[in-house]
Amino acid sequence: MLIYWTRAILKTGNLRYTIENLTAELSSDHTPIILELQAQGTQTLPPKAFKHTDWTKFNLDTKNIIFDHKKMQISEHVDQAITELTAKIADLANRNTHVTNTKDQIRNLPINILNAIHKKRKLRKNWQHTRNPDVKTLLTDNSPSS
Repeated sequence: MLIYWTRAILKTGNLRYTIENLTAELSSDHTPIILELQAQGTQTLPPKAFKHTDWTKFNLDTKNIIFDHKKMQISEHVDQAITELTAKIADLANRNTHVTNTKDQIRNLPINILNAIHKKRKLRKNWQHTRNPDVKTLLTDNSPSS
């Protein structure tokens, strides 16, 4: 039985295997063996979100924080004031930070640019497979001038 392995299986980094010989003889290339593969699937993470903080607005908002400056003599009052101030600053940071999901920004290009990208990718693929000089000329003609 002939088995072909795809590159995705062979290139995985977490592939463990055991080979067991079914006979005591090692004199032939046709000696039957058992190949046992233990592989774990790779886990893909969701795309990271873009975060943008408006530091100017954050700076203005932090100047407007109302904080009681009375003398505190008990350590519990100091701890409570620090906790309140930290919570206010964290709330301001969250309000002044805008999160943009990466999936929303993937294809915000005009259709003519998307078509040009598609055409160039097809030309590059064709050139990589054929190494035809005419295709290379078309590929370089479709490149943006620097």
